[in-house]
Amino acid sequence: MSKAPRPFAIRVNKFEASVILEYERAGGFQDFHRSIADQLQDGRLEVVFDDEGLGKLIRLMTQYGSGGFQGALKKAFRRNLGRMIAGYEQL
Repeated sequence: MSKAPRPFAIRVNKFEASVILEYERAGGFQDFHRSIADQLQDGRLEVVFDDEGLGKLIRLMTQYGSGGFQGALKKAFRRNLGRMIAGYEQL
């Protein structure tokens, strides 16, 4: 019996949160945007991803070109995601 994967919590600063919250919901990733934006309501600064969501975040940031939503994700998550992947923060 294997353990369930642990969710990934990514803490953002106020600017990074504002990038997501101010992004206009358009295009094919509205549900994903909404799931992130909903977690940043009321001044919260942490977004939690399950394995599937984290994979989607990474794919959108690295494999889908430079569209508006992809750029917003890079601005909001590149700093912390880069640190996590590089091993600078305890996962």
